[in-house]
Amino acid sequence: MLGTQHSLEEEDGQRFNEAVLFNSIGKEPYRQRKLWPASIGADQAKVLGLCCHSSSVLENNAAARTVRIADMDWFGHVIVLICQDTQLSIAAQLIENFQPDWVLVPILDCNLAAARWAHRRTLALSANCQTRFVAVTSTTLKWRYEHDTDPVIGMAIGPAVPASDREMERSAICVVADPDQSPAIGRAVWGGQGWVQSLVVTN
Repeated sequence: MLGTQHSLEEEDGQRFNEAVLFNSIGKEPYRQRKLWPASIGADQAKVLGLCCHSSSVLENNAAARTVRIADMDWFGHVIVLICQDTQLSIAAQLIENFQPDWVLVPILDCNLAAARWAHRRTLALSANCQTRFVAVTSTTLKWRYEHDTDPVIGMAIGPAVPASDREMERSAICVVADPDQSPAIGRAVWGGQGWVQSLVVTN
């Protein structure tokens, strides 16, 4: 999955925020568009250097109405939920009804540290299924937050209650960018070293 971008297609003068997926031979099976345009509060807008004359700032994008479920080579069934789309009630319904193997969650945020909203929400969504979640974020906003000196750029979560006895319940791993790499990258191995049992309550 590549990061999200503006679509070429417009609706009522607005472009869509869409993620692009590639399969194992480099072909693009589909793109997923964001359902719910993002909003941020006035305080956060000020930190990010955005002009805000109201209680919040809204993303200038069209809202999509479709979520695709892809059967990817060697990977299983995949759903992409972009950022705040995970908070929608339809996200829980999709995961419960279709039981995807993976949910990919591209996010634009300052950090993906444990116990922040993305961790809490994806862990809750994995409570009644064997779905695995992978959330990733750009470091674009990190530089606006001086206290985030070592931001988490990725997180793998779940399932909250694994069917296999070899996996811990409520487990997650945080991925931090390697400062010695340029561009900075991070890597996690599912079932490898560094996984910890989350103490975040899913309800």
